[in-house]
Amino acid sequence: MESILLVIRFVVFIIFFSSGIEKIKEIKKHEGAVSDFKVLPSKIVPLFSRMDPILEIVISVGILLGFFLKINIFLCLILLLIYNIAIVINLLRGRYEISCGCGGVVGTHNLSWWLVTRNTLIMASLILLLTRDSVLFSIDALLRGSKANLVLFNPLGYLIILSTTITIIVLKIIINIKLIFKRMKYMYERKL
Repeated sequence: MESILLVIRFVVFIIFFSSGIEKIKEIKKHEGAVSDFKVLPSKIVPLFSRMDPILEIVISVGILLGFFLKINIFLCLILLLIYNIAIVINLLRGRYEISCGCGGVVGTHNLSWWLVTRNTLIMASLILLLTRDSVLFSIDALLRGSKANLVLFNPLGYLIILSTTITIIVLKIIINIKLIFKRMKYMYERKL
């Protein structure tokens, strides 16, 4: 079970850290995406657009390092709940054409019920993390008195992180190859 908890922590870190970094790099684009949702007053949009990626980065690092783990998991759940509520409101309004604004390794897509399902699955995995104690690579576990060699220098933990990283990279490459072929087909058809 400990290995599953570490995989969940690492995947959540990759998703939210990469999303936060991309949003900061393209802050105006992110602000536009938040504005397009039309669920926040326009005066709050710039503040939320700047705080959201910072929160994603800080929370994801806390989850990865297992530092204030339960608090960071709870905050991540709140963010996902906010995102899901905003998506559902827009889907019920019939607004499928706007961007989710996610970014990072999960990419940016138009709103869909699939995004709600994906976020809900991430929330379910975070709830699993809330109900268990995750020890591998956890600063909280060290502070509680666990032995450093079991927490930080565990070969299983390194193997889990390496295999999860390779899996994420391969999946991202497969997705990008699919998009490249789609664009090549489109360009070829335009020439005919």
